[in-house]
Amino acid sequence: MSDNFTILDRMERFNSQLSYRIFTSTVLMLSLMSIYLLLNNNLEHKIDLLLPLDLMIPYWPWTACIYFTLYFMYFTVAVITESQRYTQVALDIVLMTLISFVCFTLITSHYPRPSPEAWAHSLWKPIIDLMVSIDAPGNTCPSLHVSTSIYIALFMRGSRRGAIWVIWGILVSLSTLTLKQHFVWDWIAGVILAIFVMSLNPFTRRLLDQARGR
Repeated sequence: MSDNFTILDRMERFNSQLSYRIFTSTVLMLSLMSIYLLLNNNLEHKIDLLLPLDLMIPYWPWTACIYFTLYFMYFTVAVITESQRYTQVALDIVLMTLISFVCFTLITSHYPRPSPEAWAHSLWKPIIDLMVSIDAPGNTCPSLHVSTSIYIALFMRGSRRGAIWVIWGILVSLSTLTLKQHFVWDWIAGVILAIFVMSLNPFTRRLLDQARGR
């Protein structure tokens, strides 16, 4: 057995306890977010991805209440899934994020956000103010919010409440458009990325099982 598979086995054993899965989720999120913000604060605009369709989509500040449930979505998966499945989710999200980081660097595009007056009277104003102060308008394509929410929806679609997960994932992905965080192209690329990584699951799992002699 190679060291790589030994490491994977150790990850799965580590994540066998709920508290450790929560710990893993938190560390991964903070680590990836740190790199995300580093790129977002230093990459200059290169390509304009704005389409006429982007201008037709209404701005709905209230959809922030959907947008931010992505993080709850991720932690819920950590709570309700067993170790092996959770480890697969964590590794796939890391893979999607790393692919996205490369794309952010190569095709950097900054979204022309609405002026603060657009959400000045929204109940979500404090949250949106905080969001735009931390998250610069870059790092758009593919949307990590879209790829992660769609991936989790696809991953959980066969579970007991699979339909709820699918609807949840779709709503979170669409909120990136109505909150004017992402272009339509970002949404399309995010969906493609999620489907691509999900399609690798049977192949990678089969290789891992063969390497373990299962």
